[in-house]
Amino acid sequence: MPNLLEPIALRPHRTPSRIARAPIGLLGVALLVLFGCGGEADWRSKVIADAEAQIRARLGDPSAQFARVQVTGDSRSGQTCGIVTAKPAASAGGGTGRFIVYIDKGAGPFIEPSVGISTIAQAQFDFQWAHDCVGEGYRA
Repeated sequence: MPNLLEPIALRPHRTPSRIARAPIGLLGVALLVLFGCGGEADWRSKVIADAEAQIRARLGDPSAQFARVQVTGDSRSGQTCGIVTAKPAASAGGGTGRFIVYIDKGAGPFIEPSVGISTIAQAQFDFQWAHDCVGEGYRA
């Protein structure tokens, strides 16, 4: 029977080889990329959902349909741009047109006059679209 009071012979400490450390490093990088991309998509999806809700409320059409919706700019001063198709409602004529919703809510939301409700003239809307949507990276 071994004597429990005697010191145990310790093996020298061994560090993992470079080959053994590589998968751990790659796993760390993969996790950073995954979480980095997830955060980006997460704030954008929330911004898009908020923009669509604002446009539906403004048009008075909870079933309005959206297409080619994109976020341009950054999470503080960007905007959501896209196309909306609305049914005629009491507050709108209905139809299809473009919209812009600013993330900071400093202006708008703007809906192209062709949809039936607008707070700005077509020329003003076209300028805002060209500057804040297309100029910031919107691709149709």
